[in-house]
Amino acid sequence: MLILEYLPGAMTLKAVPHNLITDNVIKSLVSTVASFGPLGVTHCDLNHTILFVSGPNGINCSVIVDFGGSFTHEDESDKWKRIVEQEQDVHWLKIQ
Repeated sequence: MLILEYLPGAMTLKAVPHNLITDNVIKSLVSTVASFGPLGVTHCDLNHTILFVSGPNGINCSVIVDFGGSFTHEDESDKWKRIVEQEQDVHWLKIQ
């Protein structure tokens, strides 16, 4: 299944002036990425070109796209936890 969302005025996170990015947008992105591992997902390619923000009255919506290189797993074995830690999706997002 392919789901497309229209994001009017969307910009990559990198293209947005830092003073326009609210704490709520950042918390939402970090929370979303932190939920990947427990949900059995590793994105494997988080970067500035796939994090989008938009909103009719400023920046109030964030979207992560391009899950083409991601993979999923159905159990939370120790091996899976090591893979999630190795991919460091949340760590990458926090240092950006």
